Order: sequence, then structure tokens, then C-alpha cells
Amino acid sequence: MKRTYMAMMLGAALIAAGCHRDMWQQPRVTAQSKNDFFSDNSSGSRIAPAGTVAVGQVKNDVEFYTGYDQNGKPVTEFPVVVDAELIDRGRERFAIFCTPCHGQLGDGSGMIAKRGFQPEVKVPSYHTDIVRDWPVGVIYDIISTGYGQMYAFGSRIEPLDRWAIVSYVKVLQQSQYTDAADLNADDVDHLGGHDEAETLGAEATTARTRPTRGGPPGAGGGEPPVEENSEETGSDEAEGNESAEEASH
Repeated sequence: MKRTYMAMMLGAALIAAGCHRDMWQQPRVTAQSKNDFFSDNSSGSRIAPAGTVAVGQVKNDVEFYTGYDQNGKPVTEFPVVVDAELIDRGRERFAIFCTPCHGQLGDGSGMIAKRGFQPEVKVPSYHTDIVRDWPVGVIYDIISTGYGQMYAFGSRIEPLDRWAIVSYVKVLQQSQYTDAADLNADDVDHLGGHDEAETLGAEATTARTRPTRGGPPGAGGGEPPVEENSEETGSDEAEGNESAEEASH
């Protein structure tokens, strides 16, 4: 037993003697540290040459990725094929990212617009004359980079999905702007009959007569809505209170 113990101790000593400090503290390159391997004695993490493009990050189609043409003007035509599949995809993405503020009809009546913002903060409607005339590139750019209280969705929504949303926004605008008299028989039947079509036509007329709000630079923005005169409002309220007091006497 004693011999076995001595043999084990001897073996352990031999193993320990074979381990050197440099085996568990090996030389290595620390990120961003200087390295004499290169002639300029610069960092071990080399800086990519100017103009380097990562694999899969080539974005030569300026109109598709930015919404602007080579001259820096918003595109007026979609750089993708607009079909039922794209519009349906846009409807789905719109419901996820846009309805909380803009509402299901794009009239600015989303729940966040109603309860999440201060009263003076108004979410614009898609159905004003100014917004309806925006080029599709402007809408795409606003989705990508944000505007006003709206933050940028460029990192949240893929480019093709952004164009899908733009296509659905144009569909919403058309749906709220079309008169019932312009519908054919198939459209009327699809909407559930003539009465329903007349109702939609009346709603579209109302949407066209709403006050317009200003737009982003380069999109033909208009004047902001005129606010009510607070002094006149206050005087009307005072007259109402006086009338109520006289009635109570």
C-alpha cells in the first residue's frame, strides 16, 4: 500500500514538472491592440479599406433602398412589382407597425394617438390632399428615417416590407377617396350592396374635406391647421356660465 502511494505521488510530481506557466498564459492578440506583425505597427484588428462592402450588403439599387432617384428626388413609381401578394403583405405589416398610431384606416385615430400623446400632438391622416399627393418615395423615406414624433423603422422593417406598407397605404387612400358612383356592379356586390357603398362614399367625402396638415420637406407640405382662438372660446364659456346662473335664480 505504501509503495502504491509513493508511486502515485511520484507520478503527480512528474506531471506537475511537465506543466509550464506559458501553457496556460499563452501569447495572444488583444482586440484593437498594437501589433508589430504589420509594417506600420498598427492594430491587430485591421481597418477595412475604403469602399469595402460586406457580403450581402451591396445596395446599388438606390431607388429601392432609399426611395430617391440618382438626382435626389423622391421616386414617383414603385421600384418593385405591386401585386395582390405585396399589398397583402403590406396590410399585415401595417397592422403590426402602423395601426397603433395611425389607426386601421390611416386616419390618425390609433390608440396611442388617442391616449398616448399629449392633446396638442396630432397624428396626421393619410387622407388629406397634401399627403395623398406625396410621391411613394416620400412615404418610404418617412418609414425608414422617421418624421416628427415618429421614430425610424429602417432597422425594424426590411426594405421590401417597407414598400409593401407603402403599397397598402396607397390602397387605403384610394379606398377612402373613391365615390360610390365610381364603383361598378361587382365592387358594389363585394362591399355588401348599394347602401354600404353609399356609406363608404359619404365617409370618403368627409375624409376629403378634413383640414390638411403640413408635410415633410420636399413633399409639398402645407400650412398647419388653424387652432381655435382661445380667447373667443373662453368668452363663449363665460357667457354660458352666466346664462346658467341666471336660470338657477
